[in-house]
Amino acid sequence: MPFWRDERVRSGLIKAAVGLVILVAFAARLFTLGEPSLWFDEGVSVFFASKPAPELLTTVVREDLHPPLYYLSLHLWMGLVGREEFSVRFLSVLFGMLLIPLAFATAREVYAGARDAHETVPLVALPAAALVGFSPFLLAYSQETRMYTLAAALSMGATLTLLRATRLDRPGLWVAHGVLLTLGLHAHHFSLFIVPAYLIYVSLLGRKAMGRWLRSIALAGALLIPWLGLALLQLRRVMRFPDFWPARLNPGAIFSWIVSAFLAANPSLHLLGLVVGLIILGCALVVRNLRQRPDIAKREILIILAFIAPVALTSLTVSLVPKFAARYAIAGVVPLYISLLILLYTLLARRAALVRFLYVALVALAVLASSGLALEAARVPRDDHEDTRSLARYLNEHAEAEDAVVLMENAYHAFVYYYRGPAPWHGLHIGQNFVGGTGALNRILATRPRRIWLVLWHHEFADPTDLVITELMRRGRLVLHKKSFRGYELKAFELERYDPVEPYPTPRVPLDANFAGLITLRGFDVLQGEPGTRHYVLYWEAQRRLDRDYSLTLILEDEEGNEYLRLDQALSTPYFVPAAWPVGTPIRGRVDVELLRDLPAIEYQVYAKVYDPVSRGNLDVLDHRGAAAGKEVFLEQMRLSKGELGDRLPPIPNVLDRPFAAGLKLRGYRVKPASLGPGDPLTLTLWWETLGFVDREVEQEIRLMDAAGRVTYQERRPLVPGYPTSRWGAGEINRAIQRVYLPAALPGGRYRLQVGLDGEFETLTTIEVEETVRRYTVPPMEHRIEADFGGQAELLGFSLSTAEGHDLSAERVRAGGTITVTLYWRARQPIPESYKVTVQLLSQALTVVAQDDSLPARWSRPTTSWLPGEVITDPHTLQLRPEVVPGRYTLIAALYHERTGERLRVLQGGVERDHGVLGTIEVIP
Repeated sequence: MPFWRDERVRSGLIKAAVGLVILVAFAARLFTLGEPSLWFDEGVSVFFASKPAPELLTTVVREDLHPPLYYLSLHLWMGLVGREEFSVRFLSVLFGMLLIPLAFATAREVYAGARDAHETVPLVALPAAALVGFSPFLLAYSQETRMYTLAAALSMGATLTLLRATRLDRPGLWVAHGVLLTLGLHAHHFSLFIVPAYLIYVSLLGRKAMGRWLRSIALAGALLIPWLGLALLQLRRVMRFPDFWPARLNPGAIFSWIVSAFLAANPSLHLLGLVVGLIILGCALVVRNLRQRPDIAKREILIILAFIAPVALTSLTVSLVPKFAARYAIAGVVPLYISLLILLYTLLARRAALVRFLYVALVALAVLASSGLALEAARVPRDDHEDTRSLARYLNEHAEAEDAVVLMENAYHAFVYYYRGPAPWHGLHIGQNFVGGTGALNRILATRPRRIWLVLWHHEFADPTDLVITELMRRGRLVLHKKSFRGYELKAFELERYDPVEPYPTPRVPLDANFAGLITLRGFDVLQGEPGTRHYVLYWEAQRRLDRDYSLTLILEDEEGNEYLRLDQALSTPYFVPAAWPVGTPIRGRVDVELLRDLPAIEYQVYAKVYDPVSRGNLDVLDHRGAAAGKEVFLEQMRLSKGELGDRLPPIPNVLDRPFAAGLKLRGYRVKPASLGPGDPLTLTLWWETLGFVDREVEQEIRLMDAAGRVTYQERRPLVPGYPTSRWGAGEINRAIQRVYLPAALPGGRYRLQVGLDGEFETLTTIEVEETVRRYTVPPMEHRIEADFGGQAELLGFSLSTAEGHDLSAERVRAGGTITVTLYWRARQPIPESYKVTVQLLSQALTVVAQDDSLPARWSRPTTSWLPGEVITDPHTLQLRPEVVPGRYTLIAALYHERTGERLRVLQGGVERDHGVLGTIEVIP
């Protein structure tokens, strides 16, 4: 008989293999154990465990979310081995190593007493030990100074003792099960989630097993009673002061993330489907085996449930309280490995020799792949946590005694492990407690530090409105803009003032701008920051609970309305969305404007808009009557000097570097759009650079050349209106935005766009001018009127229809309905300015109840494209809100300057107004 068939030899070989797995796994866990810096959670563990036992318990209840068993264990361990990184992590290594023999013993126990027990040990139990030993997930958490491997080991111990207790029915095993279950709950609260698996298992065994298990549960409950009241205090505190934003997570996605983390794979629905499908198929076979091998099948069901219950219940819990990490479900990781082996064994190993070989090959590949990943992870220290050591080393070297170090999110536990600098440190958390937070900041300012070193960690929770940075910018200057350490950002401010910070300051420039009755802009401040930047501090207030992520658009325009700068960003910060704002509370929002090197030294108008992501448009700004008064709010007019600008030059789209004899170089250009119609505006952006000092005012010529080389349009204008070239410095670069309106009578075709100085021209690009179809006959219309708009155009009449296209001859519409007003204009002369049309429905109190503003003909025919005698058909759609009160309303139309908002005067029926009256509309219920 071959020696490997001898039971003693085979048992010895298996033990040797398990020992080898333990040895290699142990070495892998020790390889880089002391190299990574302690991260925040590890710092918490060491900080808590360093306290005397009574104070430790008080601190855990007051500041933490976890039970005290691990901290007490670490406290005793540190008393023996010290506080070095390697030493404090070694305890987790020991707990993690326990999982290997526990996995082996549990898998072997499942098949205890079976006819094929001699086969399942090498085919199921040994691979289970190897997968646990070489699991990258378990290796990572065996190298952290946290309680997760302890919780996993205690859960597996409780599972193993339950299996043996139900098989051998020994009182000591039932007691051990209750004690281990209790200890697991003292290690991590989520250890409770494995209990439903135990309940289902013992319910399959009958009343006798259920009675004994309930006595074990009673013992566990009795041992847990002293901690329950304190655990409720922890729960009440975290629900009152959560360290997460209100949200809802997808339980299925969380389940997928957890399983993927356990298997060291990328999260994917395909992986989740594979695992779930395998479990369902395997469970069906296990249930079928209930008739043939009932005891073994029930034990298999327990292992499968010991994976499913913790992972599913964890997924459900964190979907309701969105604070999530896969480690919270660590109690299910070892049962997952054993479950997959059990299911594969059930599917394949009891088949023909070739299929059995397939099972062995699959298991061997899984073990090899896992060991490769684990050994690679052991060789390279983890870099997914904070590098607190390097941060503290930098501050030890650079912070001075008269400075202060401020730790945002009050994350001091790992920091104090490394920090030995002379500057005092302060923990600070603002959150939404603006009164308490500013009070704490004022106590730091009262110490009058020369510099404040601001350490940012989870800044989105610590200071969601960026209050601290904003107020330090107000009181000093930023001397260290940003230095990054893994997991941290460091800024430094040199203070010049120490006046107290107000939780709800009064804006220096009050506004009270009402955006659609939803958000009010109370006002703003301007902070002069480092050269090349300008900071606006806006003060917002939600008028009611908001349900979407509105955002801000800040625009800098010249006096012609040309846009030189646009910033799109969050109203406050990207992580403090409007849906989280408390109603009626002023919320800060800072806009950091980079003043680019190519901005000309002219006057700019600054405007603010609020963008609605649902309607994909800007919110209306309401006047004191609640009527829409535009889409933007004017903030200020400012004049920039070139000395205020930064050094950064934006990319130039089309580079030319064309020198001109006039002493200027055309660096490049941009043209928008490339295709347009007669009378449409062409936006031409030119970048000019002086080759030396220019002692005169140089003007540019812009012209269009047709295919025959004829000049069809030419205009002479300053390079930058308001900033003559005689004031430009040597080597100065200026961006000049020109708005050119093509002649309304320009024929369609291709034209060369040229720019020149002193008769010297350069061709920039070719533009396509589309032929415009024009009408000079008056079409039929329902209502004729005679209204003269500033002597430039006349409104001939209008027609009404519903949204479905039906005539509205009765001039009646239901509240909540839609009407289309089609206007018919006729130009009296060429119109040099672009005017917008507004059509409004007014109440007797002159309140706007419906409105539509656009360029004529749904933005396609600006007034600059109209020719004398031409008739333009101009439809506008008005949506009536359902809450409009039934009654008669006045329908009006007006033309207003697209830039200034000034209306043309209207002469109608001998009466002059700023609008034309179309008639009345009756709104019915």
